[in-house]
Amino acid sequence: MQRFIQRYATQICYFLVPIITILLSEHIAGSHFLDYVLLASGHSDTTIELSYLKLYTSGLTNHIFENPHMGAPLISDQNYWPWRNIGIGSYYFIISLFENDLLEIYRIFYYSLFPLSALSMFISLRHFIKVSNLVSLGISLIYSFMPFMFVHNIHHATVLVGVIFVPLVLGSIFYINFKDFRNFNFINLLKSKQTIFIATILFLSVTLSLFSAFYTLILLSFLLIKQLIVEQKDFIKMRLILFFIGINLLAILFNIYPHLLFRLDSHFTFNYMTRNFIHTTLYSVSIVDFFVPVKNHVFDSFKFYSQLYSQGTQIRDFFNISYIGLFGISCFLFSIICFFKKFSSDDSPLKRIAFIGGLIIFLILVFVRGGFLTSFYLYFDFLVLGSNYRITPWILCLSLMSGAIILELLYSMSKRNNFLIKEFTKPYLNALSVLLFLVVVSFSLIDMRGSKPHFNKKNIPSEGSIYEEEKLFFEELDKIIDEKDMILQVPYVCFQETKDILGTSYRNLWPYLLINKDVRFAAMAMREGIPCNINSQLSSMSKNVSEMIKHAIYYGYTGLMVEKRGFSDKGESIAADIKKRFNLEPLINMSYLYYDIRNLKTEFSIINILPSHSNPIQSIRSYTSKNLIANEIKKIVQLFPSPCVDESASQILDNPKASTRLENYIIFNSINCNANSMYNKDFFHFSDDTISTAPGITMQNGLINLQNKYSGNALSVNIGIPVDPGSYQVFIKSNNGTINNKNLFSILVTKWGKSFLSDGNLVFTLTEKVKGTKLSPLTISVRKNISEKDIVIRSITIRKIEVNK
Repeated sequence: MQRFIQRYATQICYFLVPIITILLSEHIAGSHFLDYVLLASGHSDTTIELSYLKLYTSGLTNHIFENPHMGAPLISDQNYWPWRNIGIGSYYFIISLFENDLLEIYRIFYYSLFPLSALSMFISLRHFIKVSNLVSLGISLIYSFMPFMFVHNIHHATVLVGVIFVPLVLGSIFYINFKDFRNFNFINLLKSKQTIFIATILFLSVTLSLFSAFYTLILLSFLLIKQLIVEQKDFIKMRLILFFIGINLLAILFNIYPHLLFRLDSHFTFNYMTRNFIHTTLYSVSIVDFFVPVKNHVFDSFKFYSQLYSQGTQIRDFFNISYIGLFGISCFLFSIICFFKKFSSDDSPLKRIAFIGGLIIFLILVFVRGGFLTSFYLYFDFLVLGSNYRITPWILCLSLMSGAIILELLYSMSKRNNFLIKEFTKPYLNALSVLLFLVVVSFSLIDMRGSKPHFNKKNIPSEGSIYEEEKLFFEELDKIIDEKDMILQVPYVCFQETKDILGTSYRNLWPYLLINKDVRFAAMAMREGIPCNINSQLSSMSKNVSEMIKHAIYYGYTGLMVEKRGFSDKGESIAADIKKRFNLEPLINMSYLYYDIRNLKTEFSIINILPSHSNPIQSIRSYTSKNLIANEIKKIVQLFPSPCVDESASQILDNPKASTRLENYIIFNSINCNANSMYNKDFFHFSDDTISTAPGITMQNGLINLQNKYSGNALSVNIGIPVDPGSYQVFIKSNNGTINNKNLFSILVTKWGKSFLSDGNLVFTLTEKVKGTKLSPLTISVRKNISEKDIVIRSITIRKIEVNK
């Protein structure tokens, strides 16, 4: 039996590592994960993660294409996001083969991260770092229960899934660095099992995480630069590193290919994915964050240090998940010290530790708060650059790898120490070493966990919970809605990372999560898209329910959800207005008021608007004569501006080719116009979050209120893309259409201090192409002159009116 265990010790550990991790999960993570994520869902991204999960589990390739149940009156196209997450989508899909309940799938997914992370760390330590089975097993447990796995990140499954492959990627980097390839044939090397295994690791890691893709590329580049500056260059190794960089880039291309196709046929500027200098500070960690203990540490003095730091820093979001433990800190510091020493032997454990120290220093210089990453924003604005706190598991993993080598070194030194052997004898020395190691692992787990499991029953958040009330409402809604219904929610906020309207947030995706009928909801419309413009315009008209419901019916909506928490009076005024105007009572009165507005079609049945993804009024169906409907159409084209139709609507009203008589209605189409070719080129539209108000100016439900005696800067809009030469006119609009009194306003057009010519008709001229970027946009500032009445601004439209020759 002993011989069997010795022979298959590694294989036995493959089973022991996940089993032990699963057993420890309840004592370290706790068993109330779902309670925490659901009760905090009003202030977290849980609903976003769950919406992705539902989409993925409904079909393995659904996330590559479209979500037909969201983003009404069109659909929510998932390709707006640069990363298709096919790795996590496949993972969700596999779990869904054995479990149908959405929340249970999420729970299984989360708790499976611990054994998978531990197994990954064990494989890396055992086969790449070459340490013993026992040390690999113990260290892998520490890695799997890092604080990074809890608190903030439990609402970000797509972040946490990346930790699984971090040890394997770093192990591969370690292996490549210390392997001598000079005597290898390059072609045979590419065919070897090790190369294929590492290439597979890199491809899967990149596919699981956008951030892993970026970090891995940085580390491979570090290895290549290191080879270029050493005296004895290993050219085969350099070619191999270039091969792995190619694999990394191919994996990135594989994941962004649908998005690239989408960009080619899209009018988006993709400013919704912008990160900036603020994010490199706000979404980052400092070096001290790695040393600050968790809030509920077992030692009172450590709790005090944590509280002291929390009270003294302005950025409190990420330090508590970045703690790497006392063992990790010790190894972190020792590795850095070793980096500054020289070791003669390439096989020296201390030289291996020094290499890890070099990697840690490099990652710190690049990624921590105030590091080189911030300066990258002078030239790039990659999305991954603004969330550099996610480097934490990479730092911890390197520190633990160093710790594993240090423990092996100490054990080896103890076995060669004659005094210890004489005092304890070898069997007792081995037993003592194992005991001390178990103490280190056990203490490290408690050190990172704190005084109690993270998801314990006692500390389940009880305030701010909306899940139960959402569930109760949608159970009732499900009983009364029909297939093919289309439901508008007000107040409306576009997706994602937009301003909240009181208690209404872009995270409110419960309609999609809790309704399984073939019903279309307005939620999850991207903030640069046409559905966002349409729905936020409808929502901004909620103080005039007749106009709001009329235009909602024009776009085909059959139901109206009034979210009470989005109104200061809990929706009482809007309910009273609907009762007064239409004598309509809500069918459901809970956390929302729900109205069936299908019967109001008879009152507003003269128009039907059909939008496209680049044109909110692609076509208009009229059930009455052109003369009777002309003024209504003129108002529609100003409220829902089209790149193909100007404010006078002459393109669809006056041109005889624009209308075709079919049966008992007329269709007005914008002719000879490709909206995509004009949107964000010759035509720009700004509303809600795309408008920046001046200090002291308030915006409520998408409306900017300027008091009658106010004079000064009101708002600004940014064009963060290149703009061609020509003359451009600014149209300032309220919910009654264009504000025609141009004397009320003046404009200032600048780009980083450079001004451009503008006149009293709100027209500015560009004599040459202006290369606006997200970091250096063309800014149009609107100033309100003194007037004798209040002004309410809803949106800004900018059109090219003349092309300079």
